[in-house]
Amino acid sequence: MNYLIKKYFQDFESYHEVWVLKNSLFVWLIISLSLFLLGIILWLFVLNVENKEFEKLYMSLILLLEVLVLYLFYAVERQRNEIVKLKFQKIYKNKNLSLFQIKKRWFRDFLAVPREEYLALVEKLEKYYITHSKYSGKKFSREKFFDFIFSTDSKNRILAMFMGLVALFTAMLISTGVNIEYIFDIFDSIEILESFLVVLLVSLSLFGLFYILKYTIFMIVNFFDFIFDNSFNKEHVSRRKREIFIAQLLQLAELPKHKKRIHAVLDVPEKIDSDTV
Repeated sequence: MNYLIKKYFQDFESYHEVWVLKNSLFVWLIISLSLFLLGIILWLFVLNVENKEFEKLYMSLILLLEVLVLYLFYAVERQRNEIVKLKFQKIYKNKNLSLFQIKKRWFRDFLAVPREEYLALVEKLEKYYITHSKYSGKKFSREKFFDFIFSTDSKNRILAMFMGLVALFTAMLISTGVNIEYIFDIFDSIEILESFLVVLLVSLSLFGLFYILKYTIFMIVNFFDFIFDNSFNKEHVSRRKREIFIAQLLQLAELPKHKKRIHAVLDVPEKIDSDTV
């Protein structure tokens, strides 16, 4: 299955044919992305802008570069898709095939599984890779790191860490000579409604910051995965490659069709003699 995932990625998802210096779109993408990153670094660490007009102009330029980078990424992706489509139209000798139809035919040729069983295949793949990751030895990987922090099972660990911090804070208060009566006096002086609103706002802020940090890290990691999968990491089946393959399987999957038997009924005209029937 790893061979099939690598094969699919190389045939449909890889940018190796467009990430070349002779491709003008790719060159402009590199230039605009470099200027965009340089502008952000200068803004955060170098420039100390006090002129509001210059600040607005500079931020407008950064925003324009960002839009240009996104457009060039989209243009390079479309260029890649057109190259793939032309390649397989020649292989299948049909110039009218769309990219989706080509992928359907590719999976039909390489998978000895009907489309009605793609969902079952996805479940088997997920179980296989979960088991493989669990018993892959003591080797530490990025996937194990993210599963340890961001998986659904990590909520109990985060809660335990929070309770440990609360216990540590309480122990530090007691060590400084604060007794329980002082803590009760603090609670007596607190307005319940105001305290509830403050706790609610703080909780929502922490919740929002957590998800912003989480998805920012995911975006950065996915960006580097995207770079490495198309450059240094071509032969390795990364998590991103597996997810792309499984997503395509789900897109092509079909539910089993119900086969209903229709019984033929012979209607005999009334005017026909019984002897002729």
